[in-house]
Amino acid sequence: MPCTTNAFTFNGGSTIYVDGANYTRPYPYRPPKLPLRRQIDNSTIVVYPSVADATVIGPTAYTDWWASYLTDHVLLNPNLANAPIPATAYPYNANYGRITASPANGGSCGPNYTSASSLGPIFNGGLDDGNGDGSKGFCHTFKYLSKNDPVNPKPGEICWRRNVNSVSNNVNNLPPNYTTQATLEFGSPSCDVPTSPSDPLVMEFLSHFAVVRSGPDHVYQYRGAALIYLHDNTVDIQQTLQTTCSTPAATPPCVGERFPENNLLILVTRNGSVNIANSGNAAQDIVDRFMAYVYTERDISVRKQSNLIGSLRAQQLCFNNASSGNCSVGGANGNPRFYQASFIDLRKIPAEVPSSSGDSGNRWLVDVVPRFWIECRRGPGDVLPPTPTGTCQYQ
Repeated sequence: MPCTTNAFTFNGGSTIYVDGANYTRPYPYRPPKLPLRRQIDNSTIVVYPSVADATVIGPTAYTDWWASYLTDHVLLNPNLANAPIPATAYPYNANYGRITASPANGGSCGPNYTSASSLGPIFNGGLDDGNGDGSKGFCHTFKYLSKNDPVNPKPGEICWRRNVNSVSNNVNNLPPNYTTQATLEFGSPSCDVPTSPSDPLVMEFLSHFAVVRSGPDHVYQYRGAALIYLHDNTVDIQQTLQTTCSTPAATPPCVGERFPENNLLILVTRNGSVNIANSGNAAQDIVDRFMAYVYTERDISVRKQSNLIGSLRAQQLCFNNASSGNCSVGGANGNPRFYQASFIDLRKIPAEVPSSSGDSGNRWLVDVVPRFWIECRRGPGDVLPPTPTGTCQYQ
């Protein structure tokens, strides 16, 4: 949650708690930003990044992020009509990566995982673990152009509750706890091959993105990596949404898991609000944990004492009883807790969401090593130096 303006203030006697009780100490790893025009023209300072700014992704310069890069790569580029590589036998349609414009096609899961309505109304009404159309389980394959190949489309798939209510044709590499925790999967060429944050699925939503409850509160999870652009649509998170844990029964659990390096959901909206546990119905909003990177050029509102893990970037951050500007947050229900989770190896930051400087973002990290050791080959007549020198001055 980096501050990108000198007008960032807390009012009303609010208290800020930070690691080490020192909020003047900057976090050592810079989180990724939205694409910046100043990656190409650094003559002035941009206070806040915009999806309309130019950007450089990989070897290619784009005049603006959302149209010349994202919408082009998921919908408008004529090369999307080419066969995907690797070749698959799954269905595709002409909406390609604008997945909310079509019903779920069943993908690798087969006809039991199609939907009657388009995915837009399903996400707009709220994805849950009930038995409604889509929510009971869907799989959908599509094509998009990756940053590495502007000619040959890449196959992608998004799945919800695979092999839960109906037998799936694809039962390979099912997520852990998939029968007890509803799971959203992102994979290429199919959901059994999760995508990595360094090469995420790229999708476009022309709909509200909502995760809601059906009956008792539940923990939802996701696996793989995806970047979803929502244009001016809103985001509503009303239930816990976290990454999968490959070893949930271990002590401690989730051995070897690293967020965001294993799984990552990136939500980008231009003029849409982001509401976390802020639907207006306090009894419906049980968000113990939300793990994602979220970017909006408007506001992020949080009503309850939720653990927010990842990276949040907005023009306004709105908490309890906030009512100024675009903020509209109800009565006090505890203060949210923020945990910034960045990539220690900055080369793994998705190039689709560049970092804070340079044409390809910060890809290298150089840090001070307070202590080290070095192993040298000692010959029969060599004499060790009395103090460590850090170099092998003898053979």
